[in-house]
Amino acid sequence: MRQNVFRLLCAVALMIAGVGVSFAQVVVTGQVLDAENNAPIVGASVTTGQGSTLRGVTTDLNGKFRIDVPHRAKITIRSIGYNQIILDKVGTGAKTVELGKILLTPDAVSLGQVEVIASVVPKDRKVPVPVSNISLKQIESKAFNTEFPELLKSTPSVYVTRSGGGFGDSRIMMRGFDTDNLGVLINGVPVNDMEGGKVYWSNWAGLSDVSSMVQVQRGLGASRLGISSVGGTINIVTKNTDAKKGGNVFMGVGNDGYVKYGFNLSTGLMENGWAITASANTSYGNGYVKATDFRGYSYFLNISKKINEAHTLSFTAFGAPQWHNQRSSRHLQSQYDNHPDGTRMNLEYGYLDGKVLTPRYNFYHKPQLSLNHYWTINDKSSLSTALYASIASGGGRRVDGLKDKNGYYSNWIETYKGQRSYKVIKDNAGNVIGPNPTNFKATPDGLIDWEAVYAANAANGDKGSQVILGNSVNNHKWFGLLSSYRNRLDENFTLTTGFDGRYYRGDHYKEVYSLLGGQNFQSLLFQSQVDAGKTALNKGDKYDYHNIGEVVWAGLFAQGEFTSEMFDAFLSGSLTYEGYRYLVPEGYSVTNHANFLKNPLYGPDFVKRTASDRVNLMPWSIKAGASYKFLDYNNVFFNAGYFTRAPKFAGAFLNYSTQVNKHLTNEKIMTVELGYGFQNEVFRANLNGYFTKWDDRFLRRNSVLEKNQYWNFRNLSALHKGIELDLEYRPAKELRLTGMFSLGDWRWGGISKYDIYNESQELLGEGQIDLNGVHVGNSAQITAAVGFDWEVFPRLHLRGNYNYYGKNYAAFEPTNRLTKKGTEVEVFKGDSWKMPNYSLVDLSASYNFEVYKGMNATVFGGVNNLLNTKYIADATDGSKVDATTGLRTGEDALVWYGFGRTWQMGMRVNF
Repeated sequence: MRQNVFRLLCAVALMIAGVGVSFAQVVVTGQVLDAENNAPIVGASVTTGQGSTLRGVTTDLNGKFRIDVPHRAKITIRSIGYNQIILDKVGTGAKTVELGKILLTPDAVSLGQVEVIASVVPKDRKVPVPVSNISLKQIESKAFNTEFPELLKSTPSVYVTRSGGGFGDSRIMMRGFDTDNLGVLINGVPVNDMEGGKVYWSNWAGLSDVSSMVQVQRGLGASRLGISSVGGTINIVTKNTDAKKGGNVFMGVGNDGYVKYGFNLSTGLMENGWAITASANTSYGNGYVKATDFRGYSYFLNISKKINEAHTLSFTAFGAPQWHNQRSSRHLQSQYDNHPDGTRMNLEYGYLDGKVLTPRYNFYHKPQLSLNHYWTINDKSSLSTALYASIASGGGRRVDGLKDKNGYYSNWIETYKGQRSYKVIKDNAGNVIGPNPTNFKATPDGLIDWEAVYAANAANGDKGSQVILGNSVNNHKWFGLLSSYRNRLDENFTLTTGFDGRYYRGDHYKEVYSLLGGQNFQSLLFQSQVDAGKTALNKGDKYDYHNIGEVVWAGLFAQGEFTSEMFDAFLSGSLTYEGYRYLVPEGYSVTNHANFLKNPLYGPDFVKRTASDRVNLMPWSIKAGASYKFLDYNNVFFNAGYFTRAPKFAGAFLNYSTQVNKHLTNEKIMTVELGYGFQNEVFRANLNGYFTKWDDRFLRRNSVLEKNQYWNFRNLSALHKGIELDLEYRPAKELRLTGMFSLGDWRWGGISKYDIYNESQELLGEGQIDLNGVHVGNSAQITAAVGFDWEVFPRLHLRGNYNYYGKNYAAFEPTNRLTKKGTEVEVFKGDSWKMPNYSLVDLSASYNFEVYKGMNATVFGGVNNLLNTKYIADATDGSKVDATTGLRTGEDALVWYGFGRTWQMGMRVNF
C-alpha cells in the first residue's frame, strides 16, 4: 500500500514538473538584418502563437528584439518588402536563446539590382548626407487621400501646400527651393521637365499607390547623376515584381465626394522565371475648393524575367491620365472674409446647361515606359542599364480674346490682382469694346455668366467671337538611356561609373477649344493662315504661337567610395553636355506678346528663320563627403560640393524668339554641410547645418515700369543657410515617437544687373536692383513637427502629427521691388509681407484583422487639420507699407488659404 502511494505521488510530481516545464517562458533575443547588406531592419514583426495566444514585438532602431515565448515555440519574423522566416521548436530545454543575426531576403524579383539604378542612395552605402526614407508602411498609412508631396511635410526644411486646390496642383519647397531646383526621380530616372525644370504632380497623381519607398536627400546629396539639384533630391522607388503570389483590393471615400478604388495583383515568381505585377485605380471627387472637380486614373505594370543567375530583364510601364478644374487666381483676404464660400471661394467658374464650366482646366497623360537589364558580371562587378521613354500629351484650358496693340485681352471673365479685370480694348477693326464693368459677364452672385457670353459672341455675327476658350498644348517626346557599372575593387573600395543620355522634343501651341457661341475667331492669326486666305479660325485651329523646344543631354558620371567599420567616404564628379534649340514651324508666330499681323518684326525675312542656333552648354559637378563613427553610437559627417548648372531653356533665348541670349552663362552653386548623429537601440538623433551659395542665377521677367519691355536678370545671387534636427524614440515596443526642427536663413544677395529688351529683341539698355539681405519668399523658414505611432493593442494603430510653420515671407518677383512715380524710380529694399505662423494637427488610425486563412484586411481612417485651423498657405506680396514700421502690411497681398478639416476612410483586403 505504501509503495502504491509513493508511486502515485511520484507520478503526480512528474506530471506537475512536466506541466511547469511546458508553461515556463524562454527569453529569445536576436537581430533582424537585410540579407543583401546586413543593414538593420527597423520595425520588423516578431510573433508567436495564434488567435487569443498571439503575442509579438517589433525590432528596435538596430534591428534587435527580445520576446518571451513558451518552450518549443514557433516564431514568425516578417517585415514589409521581405520574405518572412518561420523558426520552429525554439527554446527546447533552455531558459534563454540567442538567435544571433537573422537575415531577411527582399520579397521582390531582383530588387537589389533595381536599386543599383533606382536608389539615389543605395541601402549599403553609409552616406555622409542628410537622408530621410519614407517606408511602404508609412506611405500606405498616409497616402490614400493625400497628394504625393504631402507625404514629405514632416521632413526638415520641407514646405508643402495645395496651391490653388486643384487635383495634383500641390507644390513642394526644400530649403527654400522649388521643384525647378530640386531633382525629382522615379526609379532613379529624372522626371523634371527638360525645358523649365518643373514637376507637375498631377502627371503622377497615382504614384503613391505604386511606391515602395521614397528617398529624400536634402542639399547637394550623394546622387551619382549630374542632375545639379540645388535644394535636394526626391527619388520615388516603385514596387517591383513581387516574389510572392497574391494581391489586394481597396476602396475608400473622403470629404467633398472623394472616392477611390483599385487593385494590385501579382503572379509571384513562377517556375519558368517569369513574374508579373499589375495594379490600377481610379479616383474622383468635387474638390475642397469650389468647382475643382476631377477624375484621375493610374496604372502600373511590371514584367520580369530571370534569365539565369547573371541576367534579369524587367519591363515597367506606369501612368496617370487625369483631368481637373483649377483655381488660378489668388485674392485679397477681405474678399474671402466677405464671401459665403469663405476660404473655399473660387470666382473662376460658372454654369452652362446646368453643369460647371471653368476657364481653367488641366488635362494630361504622361506614361513612362522602361526596360531594365541587370547583369551580374561576377561576384565583384555588375552592369545595370535602363532604356526609357515618355510620350506625353495634354495641356491647359485658358480664356482668350481679341488683343489690342499692347497685347491686352478683351477678357470678360478672368481676374487681375484679385479684382475683375476691366481694360479698354479694341478689336481688329479698331473699334472700342471697353471699358468693361458693363461688358463683364457675371451673374448676380458673382459667377461667370456663360449664357451671356454665348449670346454676346453670337450677336457679333461674322466678326467672330470676342472671347473664346483655347487650349495651351504641351506635347512632348522624351527618350533616355541610363547605364551604371559598379565594381567592388576590394573590401573597402567601390567604383561606380555611368552614362546618362536623353533626347527631348516639346511641341507647344495654342488651339481653339470652343468659340463660345460665335461663328469664328479672328485674333493673332499665323502668317501661313493669312497667306492661305484664311482669316477666321474654327475649333482645333492653331493660333497665337507655335514653337518647339529641343534638348539634347549627354552626361558622364563617376564615383569612388570607401567603406569600413568606422569610416566612410565618397568622391564623385560629373560632366554633362546640354544642347538647346528653339524651332518655329515656318510661317508661325514666335511670340504671344504682339499682334502678328501688324508688327513689322514678322516680315518675310524673319519667318524664314525657323530654327535658332544650337546653344551648347557644358555644366559639371564635383562633390565629396566623409563620415566617422565613434564610441559605438556616435557619428559625424561632412560633405561639400561645387557645380555649375545650365540656365533653363527659356533663359537661352530672347522673348520667345529664335535669337540666342548672348549673356548666357552657367549658374554656379557651392554647398558645405556638417552633421552629427547618435543612434542606440531606442533613440536616434541627427543634427546638421548647411551653407548654400548660388551665383549667376538667370531670370526673365516683364518690366513693371514700361509696357512691352522685358528684363533679363543675369547675375542674381542667393545665400541659403540653416540647421536641421530630426529625432526618433521608441520608449516601448508598441510606441514610436518622432520629431524634427529646422531653422533657415535664406536671403537674396548683392546688386543684380538686368538687360532691357523690347518685343523686337532690341537691347534698350540696362539697369540694376539691390536685393541684398532681402529674405527669400514662398516657403516657411522655420518648420517643426512631432508625431507618434502607437499600437494601442495588437494590430490597432493610432497615429498623430503636429506640424508648425513660421518665418514665411510672401512670394515676390525682383521686378516688384521697383515702382515709377513720374520720372523717378523708387526701390523697396525691405522684406516681403511676413505671413502669420500656423500649426496643424493630423490624426489617423488603422486596424488589421484576419478574414480567414490566407486573407487579411485593414480598415483605416484619418482626419487632416483636425482642429480646422484657418491659415494662409500661399501669398503674393502687395505694395502697401506700414508708415511706422516700414514693413509690408499684407493688406493688399493676394493669398490662397490652406484646406480646412478634411477626412478619409477605407478598407484594403490582402490575399
